[in-house]
Amino acid sequence: MPRRKQLEAANTNGTTNRTGPGLPPIVLMLVFASIAGLLMPYPAQFPYTYAMGQPWNHPTLKAPFSYLLEENPDAYEDASQQVFQDQTPCFIRDEGLEAQSSQQFDELFNEQQRISRDSAFLSNPEPYQQTGQALLNQVYAAGILPNNSPLLSQMPLESQVYIFTKQGRTETTFQKVYTEQSARDFFIDTLPYTKLQSPEILLPVLQQSVSPNLFYSDSLTKHLLQKQLNAIPEEQTVVPKGSIIIQQNELVDQDAFIRLESLKKQGGEQPFWKRYIGYALLALLGFAALWLLVLQYAPLEANSGLRSMLLPLTMLSGLALLKFAVWASPTAVLFLPFYAVPLLFAKRYEAPISLAAGGLLIVLSGIALPWGESWIFIQALGLISTWLFLLPENKWPQRLAASAANMVVLGIVWFALGILGKLPELIWQNDALLVLACSALIALLAFPLQSLFPPMDLEEQNDKNHTLS
Repeated sequence: MPRRKQLEAANTNGTTNRTGPGLPPIVLMLVFASIAGLLMPYPAQFPYTYAMGQPWNHPTLKAPFSYLLEENPDAYEDASQQVFQDQTPCFIRDEGLEAQSSQQFDELFNEQQRISRDSAFLSNPEPYQQTGQALLNQVYAAGILPNNSPLLSQMPLESQVYIFTKQGRTETTFQKVYTEQSARDFFIDTLPYTKLQSPEILLPVLQQSVSPNLFYSDSLTKHLLQKQLNAIPEEQTVVPKGSIIIQQNELVDQDAFIRLESLKKQGGEQPFWKRYIGYALLALLGFAALWLLVLQYAPLEANSGLRSMLLPLTMLSGLALLKFAVWASPTAVLFLPFYAVPLLFAKRYEAPISLAAGGLLIVLSGIALPWGESWIFIQALGLISTWLFLLPENKWPQRLAASAANMVVLGIVWFALGILGKLPELIWQNDALLVLACSALIALLAFPLQSLFPPMDLEEQNDKNHTLS
């Protein structure tokens, strides 16, 4: 008999009519996905309570990511005033004036030779010229400011200054540069200690050769000042990832309060409708994939009425438990052994369906948790160890031994994720490990609960085999 005829014969025998015709699968999946979107937990991105002047009654909080500190106006004003107080004046060096001054020195030196009557100077003028040029080069290398520069009376001598040339920028202080008058005083103080026999001959030549080569640049100074002001938010308001925001039992002072408020505001909280649509779409895809799997391995149940709701209703029940656990305590979610879900269906469905149901619940619950990646990893390894160790035919002593092995596996996974920094502070605690170990004992409840999911009766199994033949 052709396959179509066989299916029609099966239907005329009343096999599938006992549960009545169900709603179209797409309608059921849309309904279940809509409910799943509502049941998904929406944990607060910042689940802490605190108040100014009160102790921080939570574990030490570290920055989960780098974020900008929303400074109060006073803090920014203080930083700005400090920049204004420490502003560095900028000067431009006129290198052409140095060459002109050197040329003027040579002209004045030659004139001095012409009018001088000093025999020692006239007999050997080269050392005089070389000494004069060396002293002149020394003061010009340091820089010469005009005598009337207003900054000389406003800035301390140790204040930093920037000198700009074609080659770039150099840093120095007012103490290391000369004015026209201090350069002339330098010649007066230095010439007597040279090896020249008549050093006084050089003094008028040098003093007349001095002219300023450093000129204040208001535009460069303002540009640098604005650049420093713009850098205040970057330098002072970035809280790096992993840095301690506040220690346990530490008083919440003004600085800590600002850090906490900034983290709370920048935690990436999304509107409810966005998260609801996202969760509902993911749940719809998950339920559709699960239904297609059931359609392949148990087609009569996939197209029946009430029986087709069995797996989705179990998924929704799990999400409801997760929502309650998140509301109760961050560590309460570890009580939920979703990895034991395949055991619930072990007698009713074949392994692919049972494992897929457990995997779907683990993934959907993990997506809803802030530390979902670690949750999925813990539950996935728990599912593997449970499926390998807790066999349906085992007696209770063997089940207890298998549960102890499960505890070891879950503990190792928890420890590994913790030292890698993949667990939140509240989950990386000793009491959380105890809760996780208890979940391995709770998983044993899957065996008595298997009675809620009895095997398909013989007639259903025969119809299934008949349909697949």
